[in-house]
Amino acid sequence: MKIYFILIFLLMFGCNQSKKNEVKKTREKPSIIKDVKVENEILYKDILVVLKNPENLVKIKHDLKSNNLSINQVVVDNKTYKAVIIKVPADKTSFWIENLKKTNHFSSVEKNTKEALHKVNYFSKNRLVSVLKTPCFGDCPVFEVTFFKDGNVVFLGKEYTLVKGIYKFKLKEQQLKELSNLFEKTAFKDFENAKDSEELQDYSNTFITYNDDKIKVKVWINISDEIAFAYDYIEGILIDENLIE
Repeated sequence: MKIYFILIFLLMFGCNQSKKNEVKKTREKPSIIKDVKVENEILYKDILVVLKNPENLVKIKHDLKSNNLSINQVVVDNKTYKAVIIKVPADKTSFWIENLKKTNHFSSVEKNTKEALHKVNYFSKNRLVSVLKTPCFGDCPVFEVTFFKDGNVVFLGKEYTLVKGIYKFKLKEQQLKELSNLFEKTAFKDFENAKDSEELQDYSNTFITYNDDKIKVKVWINISDEIAFAYDYIEGILIDENLIE
């Protein structure tokens, strides 16, 4: 009888031990690890630029493409004023800002921020008239000036001006009204732009932008009285502000 119980005990012990070994073997199965390839993600930053000559847009696009860059978004698309966003690799933002400035394609190049967008939108919506004077063979004043509809004025003196760099001031209410009236009388669309020639290469160019139209004056001969009076009024304001002589 004792032998019978001992046999039953050994049989039960052997079954339990077998089950434990099976569980242990199941737990010891090696896990399968799959290789997952993670590609490096390229981060980009937006650069906001204003085209110096909007008519050169096709050439600018070509030059950007040759540097693996492109225009990502057009912010302002006027005939005489265009602002666009260019995407560049984030780790080379400073590099591209400096290099885009050197191309001479853009009047401004900066990171795309709320402040930068505000400046661009303010300029496009509030500009009344702009004047750009280029160098001549002598000591002609070289400058840019923009008059805004709210009376603000931004002057940039370059050469032969009494003030170099940026100078800001505000027109009196009567000055702003007179300037607006004078330019309303001009016929910009009917004006024939001056053409460059070898005989006139020593003369300064005067570019005047009004109502999204731009004219180029080379020699102030055969110019309509309305345009001449309007420009003379601008020069008078700049002289009174001691910006030019």
